[in-house]
Amino acid sequence: MGNILDIVINNNSDLSISNQVAEQLRKRIATNELKPGEAMPSIQALAHSLHISVDTTKQAYDILEKEHLIHTIDSEVSFVSDHSQWNYQQKELSQIKEQLKQVASTAKTYQISLEDVVTILKDYYKENKYI
Repeated sequence: MGNILDIVINNNSDLSISNQVAEQLRKRIATNELKPGEAMPSIQALAHSLHISVDTTKQAYDILEKEHLIHTIDSEVSFVSDHSQWNYQQKELSQIKEQLKQVASTAKTYQISLEDVVTILKDYYKENKYI
């Protein structure tokens, strides 16, 4: 039998176990697999299911709480925040903006026009069926 949320721990990952758990929960929140207002598994139950420490699981929940993806009541019960998907998208959008700043800077350095950069981006989207 799998763990509660089918979270996979990779002991060879560069990410800590708590960050791996947080990232997989973050994705489930963003895709609405974990819906706003829904109760999260208890820290103890998830830790037991994943065969990891309660402290590690709490660290993962703390990460999500700092990102406002979940909120905890009385240090015991955690729920998916109502604005969790928006918060996650804003974080991702912020990361994309930073990456695009780097692309724009590199393009300017090599005197590549904005039009060429936009064309490349549009072509990539079309090739990968994002639009």
